[in-house]
Amino acid sequence: MRPVQTLTTAAESIARGEYAERVFLTNNDELGALARSFNRMTRELDGREAQLRESRQRLMTVLEGMVEGVIALDERERIVLANRAA
Repeated sequence: MRPVQTLTTAAESIARGEYAERVFLTNNDELGALARSFNRMTRELDGREAQLRESRQRLMTVLEGMVEGVIALDERERIVLANRAA
């Protein structure tokens, strides 16, 4: 049960956005394979989140440099993004 508890605790950490979490299981069975997949998934999520942050920062830099007002709305017509000119 301990490997399952370890994976569960790590999954809960990842759900909170703690992508540094890793699972260290030396099992050479299905649980070991699951732990390795979990760690690979965590690295991928961390990398993708970093890419998203970088893309958002570039977008905000462009929008803030515009003299035209830009407003983005969601499907409920709520403002989700606006630059200073808006």
